[in-house]
Amino acid sequence: PRLKPSHSQQAFIAEREQVQTSSTMSAQPQKKNPWLPLAAGCIAGAVEATSVWPMEFIKTQLQLQSKAKGAKLPYNGMISGLVYTVRTTGFFSLYNGLTPTLI
Repeated sequence: PRLKPSHSQQAFIAEREQVQTSSTMSAQPQKKNPWLPLAAGCIAGAVEATSVWPMEFIKTQLQLQSKAKGAKLPYNGMISGLVYTVRTTGFFSLYNGLTPTLI
């Protein structure tokens, strides 16, 4: 026995048929704007860099501390590094060096 397609499948098929008929009816193909994907990529990259930067900053600080021999480390992990940095130098110090990356 043949199964009846669901409502979402019927809507998908109807929309697909409509797109196919409208694309065959138009004489000129539509030009795609190259600025839209470029802008979307820039925004996505900026959001990613801004959200990951504090962890990268603390990771770099941990790497630099581990190379200093004989020095007592003020923190030994990501969470304690975040807490220490925010308490001693403020929240926005986590974003030191982010500007060149965003540019």
